[in-house]
Amino acid sequence: MNIKIYIFIVLALLLLSFDNLNSQTSSDKTADTFLNHLSNDNGQGMYDMFSEDVKKKLTLEQTSTIWKQMTGLFGQFVGMSPIQTSEYNGVVLCISNLTFEKGIIEARISIDKEGKISGFFITPKQEETKYTIPEYADTTKFVESLIKFGSEEFILNGVLSLPKSSKKTPVLILVHGSGPHDMDETIGPNKPFKDLAWGLASNGIAVMRYNKRTKQHPEKLTEKFLELDVYDEVINDAVYAVNFLIANADAYNIDKTQIYVLGHSLGGTLVPRIAEKCNSLKGIISMAGMTRKLQNVLLEQYNYLYSLDGEISDDEKKSISELEQQIKNMLSSDLTVNTPPDSLPLSMPGKYWLTFRDIDPASEILKFEGKILILQGLRDYQVTIEDYEIWRNALKAKKNSKLISYEDLNHLMQVGKGKSKPEEYYVPTKIDKRIILDITSWIKE
Repeated sequence: MNIKIYIFIVLALLLLSFDNLNSQTSSDKTADTFLNHLSNDNGQGMYDMFSEDVKKKLTLEQTSTIWKQMTGLFGQFVGMSPIQTSEYNGVVLCISNLTFEKGIIEARISIDKEGKISGFFITPKQEETKYTIPEYADTTKFVESLIKFGSEEFILNGVLSLPKSSKKTPVLILVHGSGPHDMDETIGPNKPFKDLAWGLASNGIAVMRYNKRTKQHPEKLTEKFLELDVYDEVINDAVYAVNFLIANADAYNIDKTQIYVLGHSLGGTLVPRIAEKCNSLKGIISMAGMTRKLQNVLLEQYNYLYSLDGEISDDEKKSISELEQQIKNMLSSDLTVNTPPDSLPLSMPGKYWLTFRDIDPASEILKFEGKILILQGLRDYQVTIEDYEIWRNALKAKKNSKLISYEDLNHLMQVGKGKSKPEEYYVPTKIDKRIILDITSWIKE
């Protein structure tokens, strides 16, 4: 996922807050004023409207970058829809859709009894476009079953794509990249996880996909934001998914001795940790999984994105400098769960980085005794050939491992030409057929 989008969404999650509010007839007017400050790139005006609690979580400097990030990603601002006011468990919420030339962003605002903004949540709104079936999928060969699973506090919705077979089938669990993804890992008009599920199910492999916890339960996670770590975001729910399949294998005609996990992007980085907590996995797949230290990847991505227009502006240089300081704070021995999130990369809490900064997937994967498949697109600017070579060197002595690279594929495993750019994620494109065929062949070997 585009790193700017991730920063943008994490910032939004940080700000979402639900206090006990009384309905106010002036709430829509307050929200309108706030959104006008936003669309006029008036960071000071926005910041002045925040409650003291929000100001503790977000600096004026961060507030002032929100509009630039939005227009940088979605182009020229077109306008906003009328504000809809409603209540949620006694909370007054104001919602408006902000339309840009390249997409729509939903803005949700809550206002306290003093007329201050106590919550602000902005997220790209998925276009209501009809899903087109990939040419490699045959919907007559599988059925889909809705499922629910997870911890008692964070029950997740999911889907099983089940081949029509008289024999028990192998099953692959899909684990998302960074950001609050739905079960299809929807990015703009694209649904890479749905492409994978339908393509593989057409070839006799069951697939499980599910909403990410940060997508289905943003309100609950915001209340516990400072307690969030990488296990909460990704790993725990993947383990719940494995256990769900083991417990329900007979009901879904699944071979529980052939359970596989595919992690994409962040999921691909963490798939060795998932395997460490699951003794029953037959194999794991890292698709565009990062192996380098995150601090190096973040700086590289910032420089890459900022240089796409041919030069890095003074503001962009300042942003890079701020990131470098945040990285130093993250790597410091003084990092604790109480370190302010706004002093750390991506505004994520100290506990998150304490569980993430020492992850070494290329070393950790050597502990796994099952089958291993590494997939990498060489047009990927987020996870690059350097990551792939680290996988290769680590696995060169492992006979049950296989690595495949694709010269013309990007981070979403989509075909493209030339230098990869974030905009291409928003062009309707299917996951390449070679990915479907190579995973199918590898599982059935």
